[in-house]
Amino acid sequence: MALAVTIYRTTDNFPGSERFGITSQLRRASVSISTNIAEGQGRLGRRQFAAFIDIAIGSTREVESLLCVSQQLGFLDKSEVDALRRQTSLVAASLIQLVRWIRAKGRTSKPS
Repeated sequence: MALAVTIYRTTDNFPGSERFGITSQLRRASVSISTNIAEGQGRLGRRQFAAFIDIAIGSTREVESLLCVSQQLGFLDKSEVDALRRQTSLVAASLIQLVRWIRAKGRTSKPS
């Protein structure tokens, strides 16, 4: 959620003409990360949870891509993008470890 809050605050400075473009897409992608984790955690099975974590990982990649486009368009400078990409990469790495753990646990669990 911290990444989404940071993205929201950062995109406040984007041009108004981008409100329905990159601003909206970056915000939706960043919020999608935590909402997919929450939705997946609420599911009954490990396989479903892992699928939602996969979607959240995809959203981190979407955020990273949109940050690069934002830099190329001059909405963000390199240092801002670098800081946001580091934060996004940490989230992605954590999610990758989580999904691996979920899947490994599913393979080692005995059926009830």
